[in-house]
Amino acid sequence: GTGVGKSTLMNALAGAPIASTSYRRPHTDHILIYKHEDARGISAEHLQSVPSREITHRCDTIQQFLLCDLPDFDSLLGEHRQNVLRFLKHLDILVWVTSPEKYADRRFHEFLATVPKAQQNFYFVLNKADLLFEGKPLETGYEQLDSVTRRFVELLKEKMDPTAIIFYPLAAREAQDGTNLSAWNQFPSFRQQVFQQRD
Repeated sequence: GTGVGKSTLMNALAGAPIASTSYRRPHTDHILIYKHEDARGISAEHLQSVPSREITHRCDTIQQFLLCDLPDFDSLLGEHRQNVLRFLKHLDILVWVTSPEKYADRRFHEFLATVPKAQQNFYFVLNKADLLFEGKPLETGYEQLDSVTRRFVELLKEKMDPTAIIFYPLAAREAQDGTNLSAWNQFPSFRQQVFQQRD
């Protein structure tokens, strides 16, 4: 969804600012592809039917990965939605990123049901989970995180095989900034799983 922190999450995965705000897409129908300057890009035949933009970086820790930022599901209409659906089949892993404000968005769950991709390749990230703790006692934050997590997983089970759901609550901003991670922040596990899966 819009504003859920996809760029921050990519920077945290890379351990470097590869997704700069200066590279924000000019239109919601563009797919942004982040690749190392020495890596091979996506085949031109895979991109001929979708509007895309390639952005190179020099972050050696993710040299073997291509990270793709897809248009926001809540901005997709008609042709934009079809472009994304056509492109998804070329991805090894699909990470659905949402936030406490957007996890229950009906459009997200409807779109999820239309994706022609094996659900075993899905990861779900509840980013910005730190918002649930802001200005509240720690115990209240954990209660809210538990409540949101349970509700989100319930909604996912309506569209998916429950055994295929792999879910991570996290705050990518903490990981990107290099601060001490909160005890509930599962970013390290998420990063390890993504890289292990890619290997």
